Amino acid sequence: MKDKLFFSALFAKKIVIVCTVILGLFVLAAVFAPVLAPYDPAAISLKDKEVAPCLAHLLGTDSLGRDVLSRMLYGARISLSISLVSVLIGGISGMVLGTLAGYFGGVVDMVISRCADALISIPPIILTIAIGTALGQSTLNIMIAVGISSIPGNIRMMRAKVLSVKERDFVTAARVIGEDNKWIMLRHLIPNCISPLIISVAMSLGGAIMAEATLSFLGIGIQPPNPAWGTMVSDGMRYLETKPYLALIPGFAIMIIVLSFNIVGDALRDALDPRIRGNS
Repeated sequence: MKDKLFFSALFAKKIVIVCTVILGLFVLAAVFAPVLAPYDPAAISLKDKEVAPCLAHLLGTDSLGRDVLSRMLYGARISLSISLVSVLIGGISGMVLGTLAGYFGGVVDMVISRCADALISIPPIILTIAIGTALGQSTLNIMIAVGISSIPGNIRMMRAKVLSVKERDFVTAARVIGEDNKWIMLRHLIPNCISPLIISVAMSLGGAIMAEATLSFLGIGIQPPNPAWGTMVSDGMRYLETKPYLALIPGFAIMIIVLSFNIVGDALRDALDPRIRGNS
């Protein structure tokens, strides 16, 4: 019964259903890119360069003759993997640090909270660019850079939730019977505080894709010949007047995917919050 109420609240709006389908297609494209891609995304064919969309190349080719559709499919794989790993880095780190700060308080809370405040005072994209530049240009470093930029917000969210839960009777009872602090946090605090963090992580997926695309667009993200949507937009900017599809296709894909993640994330938040669900 609860599951039915949850899904009916989640998919109450048609736009959410549409965005969920779009995200499903995005995931399928990323997972099955080697099967779906008609060409090698890195294969250069100068005799076929800047071919307009046609039957042989459904989305055309770029300035080096590489098939745009194949690069879009493999770029989806890169974007999905970076977004998933980075939000997990930010979510798990924020969960652990926020729980420690909220539960122990004192010096532990002060140190963690001040570090989080210092990081959160920097605009996320600036922080991501700075960390990405410092770590170097590799897929793993981009994942770390994007993940670190989301840690401060997750720390504050988890800390606030832990502070509201740790004084409840079931936590006090666990202390009275002598449970270890580690088990109190694992068994009682985290399971009862993690729902807002799950919503935050879900809503961060679109932002992570945007951050990766921004880094690639600026030339400090995924490096050629690896296909990345941000790099494709950057390369296509030179041909906006003659071959606009080179920039517009990856740009449109980024816009649609990020928008879909945000809409589904908002719907997930509303479905999991009984106060919002009750007023809808």
